[in-house]
Amino acid sequence: MNAGMRITLALLALSAAASHAETPQQGRDYYAIQLLSSPRPEALQAAQATLGHLPHVRVERRGEFYVLRAGFWSDPADAGRALAGLRSRYPQAFVRIAVYRPDAVASAQSQSRSQSQSQSQSQSQSQSQSQSQSQSQSQSQSGSSMAQANVLRQRQAPQDAGVRQRGNAAEIAYAEQAALRKPLQPGPVAPPVATTPPAAVKVPRTAVAPVDERPLWALLHAGRLAEYDARLRRTPDWQPTPALRDERQRRGDELALQAALNDPDTARLLALVATRPSLAGCGRIDVLWRIADTYAAQGEPERAWALYRPLFPSCQPAHVRITSLQKAETLFTPAQVETLVGIEARDGRRDADSEQAFRTLRYQRQLAAWADSGQPLPAPLADAIRQRADANGAVLAGWAAFNAGDDAVAQDWFGLAIDSGDARGEPRYGLALVAQRQGRSDAVEALLADPALAADPRSDGLRGQLAFERAGVANAERRFTDSQTELARARAFGIPDEQSATLAAWNLYGLGDLAGAAAAFETLYRRDRDAASAEGLALSLPPGELRARARELGGPLREIDGTMATRRVQGR
Repeated sequence: MNAGMRITLALLALSAAASHAETPQQGRDYYAIQLLSSPRPEALQAAQATLGHLPHVRVERRGEFYVLRAGFWSDPADAGRALAGLRSRYPQAFVRIAVYRPDAVASAQSQSRSQSQSQSQSQSQSQSQSQSQSQSQSQSQSGSSMAQANVLRQRQAPQDAGVRQRGNAAEIAYAEQAALRKPLQPGPVAPPVATTPPAAVKVPRTAVAPVDERPLWALLHAGRLAEYDARLRRTPDWQPTPALRDERQRRGDELALQAALNDPDTARLLALVATRPSLAGCGRIDVLWRIADTYAAQGEPERAWALYRPLFPSCQPAHVRITSLQKAETLFTPAQVETLVGIEARDGRRDADSEQAFRTLRYQRQLAAWADSGQPLPAPLADAIRQRADANGAVLAGWAAFNAGDDAVAQDWFGLAIDSGDARGEPRYGLALVAQRQGRSDAVEALLADPALAADPRSDGLRGQLAFERAGVANAERRFTDSQTELARARAFGIPDEQSATLAAWNLYGLGDLAGAAAAFETLYRRDRDAASAEGLALSLPPGELRARARELGGPLREIDGTMATRRVQGR
């Protein structure tokens, strides 16, 4: 197959997947393709502009990062088909669960454009489907809203004939009766043949005449269940075949389930599933997730666990299990989640994409467990951070090293985060604190010139500390006015008065404002009663006033007053 043919087939697959995109509902879970991630939204919007053939292409903000995603599919198979056409361009792309949250979209204009393209494609596909559906009575009848409500479960069913027969006996019987369901065709009539008439058979009086099931099947596939039930009531002595009866049950379950899902009150859904447990399983994973969330919110995690545990390791497709593991982390204890992870690791069968997603999940769990432990970074985990070029992991490792006092290692980790594409102010702030602790004010100044750190609110604290350091240098050089100016700047950046008050009092003393200095030192002495403020107060007050303050305040000030009185006597 040449390259042009492969590209054409990929575009056809993407177009087919786009036709199944639906209008998303606020707060619901869907399947989406995650293509790229970046701390800068503009880095993703260029790629977004090239994906107009996909539905619901948007840049979403997730914490400190932005992600490029496409689609809101109810059926994971549709998402998988769309992903297959993107694999050559985005080898790291994967299918994941995404909640529809319009407020998380970073670029409303791009989102609107992608959605309008998606809707145009969906309308084109719908027209094409309506033409093809006229070829099959059962397909045209299954286009009802009831069948759409169950589209996720139907599309997740395996497509080989053997599995389909085991999964739905009603469809088997329906296929076996295909000749009965077709309209009767007129044909040639054979001439009568003289035969010996059979012996008369005595028919019991209770026998019921056979009923043509074709109209009943047609009513079911059209979703007209009330009419179906009414016809059965007109023949109370006749019983439908098991296949027809099972199909009626299935169709009724679908309608009841969709109505319960549309009800904000989950009590209706819980009551339905209590009578029909099969409605909440691997085949309807969205129902299972919602019920499990409800149980957990009601303080019944053991009931949620009873739903999740049977998914592993046999629920297919594999990405459903991986997504369930991600959700399980918010519902169960770490030990319970680790149990599920262990079963999946040992017995789960995964495709390449699911294997990659599973490894990422395990790595993130290991990283989170270490970050909460307060222990030194294990060497295997450090190697994994470097191999993955994980900026977030590098930042966590950098702070761990900084808090341990290892500035050199912290500086290496923060640098790795920046080299790995982390455009946030976080790693730059870490580097600035390392430089500040090492007394490299010039390095702090250079980092503050970076727009990422300049926009970080914590940068004000760095600027305030730099201003306070400059005030100290100016005081030592007897540039008291410059020192006061820098102190005012430091306070504006958030340096507390408690930190700057002593230096401000000495600046007043140096400027010759003895009354102002005395007032400042007395305030400090009344608060701290320390020798440093006592010395400043003693130097700022006239001898007579000093003796009065020393008798009043006592403490180190009285001792300093006595010492200074002795020196004055000796000087005379």
